Amino acid sequence: MGTYVKFVAPMISGGMVYVGTANQLVAYGLLVGPPQVAAPIFSPGGGTYASAQNVTISDATSGASIRYTLDGSTPSGTAGTLYSGPVNISNTATLQAIAFLSGDLNSPVTSGTYTINPPLAASGGGGGAPSYWFLGLLAFAGLLLWKLRKRTRHFKRRPLF
Repeated sequence: MGTYVKFVAPMISGGMVYVGTANQLVAYGLLVGPPQVAAPIFSPGGGTYASAQNVTISDATSGASIRYTLDGSTPSGTAGTLYSGPVNISNTATLQAIAFLSGDLNSPVTSGTYTINPPLAASGGGGGAPSYWFLGLLAFAGLLLWKLRKRTRHFKRRPLF
């Protein structure tokens, strides 16, 4: 019989590929892809606010560009508005952003919901404490009844109502 070659399945451990033969063990580099860009950070973060917010978007990866959306669509390296300065959010909206850099994997999408609830303007009606015009009306009615009773003292007393 002639010589034969035994094939051994490679082993993967700790990001390395190991191939063993009868006389040697060969390790082949790390199994890593390109680095991933860090996720964008919003300041201030999502939440409920009484007035419009100017949101800054930053990223820890040097040289990364950022794209964002406010319409509910998901941004990508080619879709969305390219970030160039604070984003003004004056109505309730969900801000989504992604960071990208040529040669690296895009960051995960960061999302924040901004609820804008401006304080309600004071009005003359609706719940809460009685408004001043209503209190004035009650005072006037009380004064009118007092005057009517004062005039009728000289006459026979009888109920007004």
